Amino acid sequence: MARSSQNMELENLPQILWQSGSGVSLKAFSGEGARPYLNQIAALRIDHYREFPYLYDGSFENEKRYLDPYFNSKNSKILLVFDLDKVVGFSNSLPLAEESDWLVKPFERADLKPSDYLYMSDFILKAPYRGKGLLRRFFEAHEKNAHINGCSKLAMMTVKREPSHPQRPEGYQPLDDMWRHFGMDVVPECEIVFLWNQVDTKKEEHNRLQVWSKTL
Repeated sequence: MARSSQNMELENLPQILWQSGSGVSLKAFSGEGARPYLNQIAALRIDHYREFPYLYDGSFENEKRYLDPYFNSKNSKILLVFDLDKVVGFSNSLPLAEESDWLVKPFERADLKPSDYLYMSDFILKAPYRGKGLLRRFFEAHEKNAHINGCSKLAMMTVKREPSHPQRPEGYQPLDDMWRHFGMDVVPECEIVFLWNQVDTKKEEHNRLQVWSKTL
Protein backbone atom coordinates (compact mmCIF):
# COMPACT_ATOMS: atom_id res chain seq x y z
CA MET A 1 0.00 0.00 0.00
CA ALA A 2 1.36 3.41 -0.95
CA ARG A 3 2.23 5.78 1.86
CA SER A 4 -0.06 8.76 2.21
CA SER A 5 1.35 12.23 1.64
CA GLN A 6 0.61 12.98 5.28
CA ASN A 7 2.72 10.01 6.44
CA MET A 8 5.56 11.05 4.14
CA GLU A 9 5.48 14.58 5.53
CA LEU A 10 5.67 13.20 9.07
CA GLU A 11 8.66 11.01 8.13
CA ASN A 12 10.47 14.06 6.78
CA LEU A 13 10.05 16.09 9.96
CA PRO A 14 13.31 16.43 11.90
CA GLN A 15 13.85 15.23 15.45
CA ILE A 16 15.25 17.89 17.76
CA LEU A 17 18.16 16.27 19.65
CA TRP A 18 19.40 19.37 21.48
CA GLN A 19 18.83 23.10 21.62
CA SER A 20 20.30 26.04 23.48
CA GLY A 21 18.62 29.17 24.71
CA SER A 22 20.50 31.22 22.10
CA GLY A 23 18.96 29.69 18.99
CA VAL A 24 21.48 26.90 18.35
CA SER A 25 19.95 23.45 17.81
CA LEU A 26 20.84 19.97 16.62
CA LYS A 27 18.25 18.24 14.46
CA ALA A 28 18.20 14.72 13.00
CA PHE A 29 16.73 14.08 9.56
CA SER A 30 16.06 10.85 7.74
CA GLY A 31 16.91 10.92 4.06
CA GLU A 32 14.73 13.17 1.96
CA GLY A 33 13.87 15.45 4.86
CA ALA A 34 17.31 17.09 4.69
CA ARG A 35 17.30 17.75 0.93
CA PRO A 36 15.99 21.36 1.29
CA TYR A 37 19.33 22.15 2.98
CA LEU A 38 21.48 20.77 0.13
CA ASN A 39 22.97 24.15 -0.79
CA GLN A 40 23.99 24.96 2.78
CA ILE A 41 25.40 21.47 3.39
CA ALA A 42 27.36 21.56 0.13
CA ALA A 43 28.83 24.98 0.95
CA LEU A 44 29.78 23.79 4.44
CA ARG A 45 31.53 20.68 3.05
CA ILE A 46 33.35 22.62 0.32
CA ASP A 47 34.71 25.15 2.84
CA HIS A 48 35.66 22.50 5.40
CA TYR A 49 37.45 20.15 3.04
CA ARG A 50 39.48 22.88 1.34
CA GLU A 51 41.55 23.05 4.52
CA PHE A 52 44.50 20.82 5.40
CA PRO A 53 44.67 17.84 5.56
CA TYR A 54 42.01 17.23 2.86
CA LEU A 55 42.85 20.03 0.41
CA TYR A 56 39.75 19.10 -1.60
CA ASP A 57 38.78 21.51 -4.38
CA GLY A 58 35.04 20.83 -4.30
CA SER A 59 32.17 21.85 -6.54
CA PHE A 60 28.43 21.99 -6.06
CA GLU A 61 27.91 19.33 -8.76
CA ASN A 62 30.23 16.87 -6.98
CA GLU A 63 28.61 17.61 -3.65
CA LYS A 64 25.12 16.96 -4.97
CA ARG A 65 26.27 13.65 -6.47
CA TYR A 66 27.95 12.68 -3.21
CA LEU A 67 25.02 13.61 -0.98
CA ASP A 68 22.24 12.08 -3.09
CA PRO A 69 22.60 8.55 -1.62
CA TYR A 70 22.06 9.99 1.87
CA PHE A 71 18.97 11.91 0.79
CA ASN A 72 17.61 8.89 -1.11
CA SER A 73 18.02 6.28 1.65
CA LYS A 74 15.43 5.67 4.34
CA ASN A 75 18.27 4.24 6.48
CA SER A 76 20.47 7.32 6.54
CA LYS A 77 20.79 9.76 9.40
CA ILE A 78 21.58 13.38 8.57
CA LEU A 79 22.44 15.62 11.52
CA LEU A 80 22.34 19.38 11.10
CA VAL A 81 23.38 22.02 13.61
CA PHE A 82 21.45 25.26 13.13
CA ASP A 83 22.13 28.74 14.43
CA LEU A 84 18.60 30.04 13.97
CA ASP A 85 18.00 29.05 10.32
CA LYS A 86 21.65 28.81 9.22
CA VAL A 87 23.38 25.41 8.99
CA VAL A 88 26.66 25.57 10.95
CA GLY A 89 27.33 21.85 11.49
CA PHE A 90 26.79 18.59 9.63
CA SER A 91 27.25 14.88 10.20
CA ASN A 92 25.75 11.89 8.43
CA SER A 93 25.70 8.09 8.37
CA LEU A 94 24.50 5.26 6.16
CA PRO A 95 24.81 1.47 6.29
CA LEU A 96 28.10 0.71 4.54
CA ALA A 97 26.41 -1.91 2.37
CA GLU A 98 24.46 0.94 0.68
CA GLU A 99 27.61 2.90 -0.14
CA SER A 100 29.51 3.01 -3.46
CA ASP A 101 31.80 0.17 -4.56
CA TRP A 102 34.96 2.29 -4.13
CA LEU A 103 34.19 2.37 -0.42
CA VAL A 104 32.73 -1.12 0.04
CA LYS A 105 35.30 -3.17 -1.94
CA PRO A 106 38.32 -2.38 0.30
CA PHE A 107 36.38 -3.78 3.28
CA GLU A 108 35.60 -6.94 1.34
CA ARG A 109 39.25 -7.33 0.25
CA ALA A 110 40.25 -7.06 3.93
CA ASP A 111 37.74 -9.84 4.80
CA LEU A 112 35.54 -7.37 6.66
CA LYS A 113 31.79 -7.78 6.29
CA PRO A 114 30.23 -4.53 4.98
CA SER A 115 26.81 -5.36 6.47
CA ASP A 116 28.39 -5.15 9.95
CA TYR A 117 29.21 -1.47 9.53
CA LEU A 118 27.44 1.86 9.70
CA TYR A 119 29.58 4.33 7.78
CA MET A 120 29.90 7.86 9.21
CA SER A 121 30.93 10.23 6.45
CA ASP A 122 31.27 13.73 7.92
CA PHE A 123 31.90 15.49 11.22
CA ILE A 124 31.82 19.21 10.50
CA LEU A 125 31.33 22.10 12.90
CA LYS A 126 32.17 25.73 12.25
CA ALA A 127 34.78 26.93 14.74
CA PRO A 128 32.47 28.92 17.10
CA TYR A 129 30.34 25.79 17.70
CA ARG A 130 33.14 23.40 18.65
CA GLY A 131 33.82 22.35 22.22
CA LYS A 132 30.14 22.41 23.18
CA GLY A 133 29.53 18.65 23.26
CA LEU A 134 28.00 18.48 19.79
CA LEU A 135 30.56 15.97 18.50
CA ARG A 136 29.55 13.55 21.24
CA ARG A 137 25.90 14.04 20.29
CA PHE A 138 26.83 13.22 16.68
CA PHE A 139 28.36 9.93 17.80
CA GLU A 140 25.41 9.09 20.04
CA ALA A 141 22.95 9.63 17.16
CA HIS A 142 25.02 7.49 14.79
CA GLU A 143 25.32 4.70 17.33
CA LYS A 144 21.54 4.70 17.64
CA ASN A 145 21.26 4.59 13.85
CA ALA A 146 23.64 1.60 13.79
CA HIS A 147 21.42 -0.32 16.22
CA ILE A 148 18.30 0.53 14.20
CA ASN A 149 19.96 -0.81 11.03
CA GLY A 150 21.35 -3.94 12.68
CA CYS A 151 24.98 -2.80 12.39
CA SER A 152 27.41 -3.92 15.09
CA LYS A 153 30.24 -1.53 14.18
CA LEU A 154 30.88 2.08 13.22
CA ALA A 155 33.34 3.07 10.50
CA MET A 156 34.81 6.34 9.29
CA MET A 157 37.83 7.55 7.29
CA THR A 158 40.53 10.17 7.62
CA VAL A 159 43.07 11.26 5.00
CA LYS A 160 46.74 10.38 5.54
CA ARG A 161 49.30 13.16 5.09
CA GLU A 162 53.04 13.05 5.64
CA PRO A 163 54.38 15.27 8.45
CA SER A 164 56.56 16.98 5.84
CA HIS A 165 53.65 17.89 3.54
CA PRO A 166 54.29 21.44 2.22
CA GLN A 167 50.71 22.57 3.00
CA ARG A 168 50.82 21.43 6.63
CA PRO A 169 50.11 24.52 8.80
CA GLU A 170 52.54 25.38 11.57
CA GLY A 171 51.40 23.79 14.81
CA TYR A 172 48.91 21.47 13.09
CA GLN A 173 47.87 18.50 15.23
CA PRO A 174 46.04 15.49 13.73
CA LEU A 175 42.71 14.62 15.34
CA ASP A 176 43.68 10.99 16.00
CA ASP A 177 43.55 11.37 19.79
CA MET A 178 40.05 12.84 19.56
CA TRP A 179 38.78 9.92 17.45
CA ARG A 180 40.31 7.47 19.94
CA HIS A 181 38.57 9.36 22.74
CA PHE A 182 35.27 8.42 21.09
CA GLY A 183 36.28 4.76 20.91
CA MET A 184 37.50 4.65 17.32
CA ASP A 185 40.62 2.67 16.34
CA VAL A 186 42.53 2.45 13.05
CA VAL A 187 41.87 -0.68 10.97
CA PRO A 188 45.41 -1.26 9.59
CA GLU A 189 44.43 -3.94 7.09
CA CYS A 190 41.94 -1.66 5.31
CA GLU A 191 43.11 1.39 3.39
CA ILE A 192 41.23 3.27 0.67
CA VAL A 193 42.63 5.25 -2.26
CA PHE A 194 40.40 7.93 -3.76
CA LEU A 195 40.86 10.60 -6.42
CA TRP A 196 39.87 14.22 -5.97
CA ASN A 197 40.86 17.63 -7.30
CA GLN A 198 43.28 19.27 -4.90
CA VAL A 199 43.56 22.92 -3.95
CA ASP A 200 47.35 22.88 -3.78
CA THR A 201 48.21 21.11 -7.05
CA LYS A 202 45.18 22.26 -9.09
CA LYS A 203 44.74 18.74 -10.47
CA GLU A 204 43.25 15.36 -9.62
CA GLU A 205 45.39 13.40 -7.16
CA HIS A 206 45.28 9.99 -5.49
CA ASN A 207 44.69 10.31 -1.75
CA ARG A 208 45.21 7.59 0.84
CA LEU A 209 42.51 7.24 3.47
CA GLN A 210 42.79 5.24 6.66
CA VAL A 211 39.76 3.48 8.06
CA TRP A 212 38.68 3.76 11.69
CA SER A 213 36.24 1.42 13.40
CA LYS A 214 34.41 0.94 16.70
CA THR A 215 32.59 -2.18 17.86
CA LEU A 216 29.32 -1.38 19.61
